Amino acid sequence: MSHHQQSENVEMYVLGGLTDEEQQTFEDHLQSCSECQEKVREFQDVVGLLPLTSEPVEPPPGMKDRVLGHVLGDDQQDDVDEDQERATPSSPVKTSARRSHWGRFGVIGVSAAALLLGIFSVQQQGQINELQQELAATENELEDAQTDLLATEEQLSQTQEELDEAVVSLDDPMQFNDVVELAPAAEDIVAEGLATIVVDSDGTHLMVQADDMPELEGNEAFQVWLMEDGQPVNAGTFHTEAGQGALHYTFEQDNYDTIAITLEPDADGDEPRGDMILAAELTEEL
Repeated sequence: MSHHQQSENVEMYVLGGLTDEEQQTFEDHLQSCSECQEKVREFQDVVGLLPLTSEPVEPPPGMKDRVLGHVLGDDQQDDVDEDQERATPSSPVKTSARRSHWGRFGVIGVSAAALLLGIFSVQQQGQINELQQELAATENELEDAQTDLLATEEQLSQTQEELDEAVVSLDDPMQFNDVVELAPAAEDIVAEGLATIVVDSDGTHLMVQADDMPELEGNEAFQVWLMEDGQPVNAGTFHTEAGQGALHYTFEQDNYDTIAITLEPDADGDEPRGDMILAAELTEEL
């Protein structure tokens, strides 16, 4: 017999309603089933709370007189008692027996009803506990979902800001204002270079690329100058590797007309101190 079938016999086992064979089979199953053991204990506790009383049985007529006659030694009373007992119909005794019989069945019925009520209460409490656990889990999931939603909203807001910045950048695209070739400042110089002027929303940018530059020694460095009417403004320094070097410089526009690169003894000068290597006039004043 399966565990499910055996578990259905718990109530009848506690009430003593199983046959001898069914009871033996259930007790064999009970030895190895902790779940059924727990149910039996619960149902026994419920039954134990019931007032198992029965209706008093009415004594047969004449019993009282016989007892008194025996105590007092009244033989005549005994004869009278026998006559009364023989003359008394037996129906009251049977009625009392029937009352006792139905009383016992009534107690069993009340016990069974109380047991079923207890079982129902236990089951209902179990369902309530499960619902409370499910509700708590749902609330936790809702809190997690709200947290994720806030994080997503923040990401969307940040993405929108980046998109707005990109749109502004498209509205104000990069402009190549000038591209000039840097020519050697003397006949014995083989170096060459390119200067590019770019304007965008962040300002004006100078990008210089130089090739075949003279080899540097010690602290020497190449320095770039922007000039206006012969007045130089330092645009930064750079070093070369295998004769190649580059520089990026951001500045404010101010009518510059010439760009030049000089070879300086170090990178700390505020005005040209060394020989000019490359130079070019800007086609548009910056």
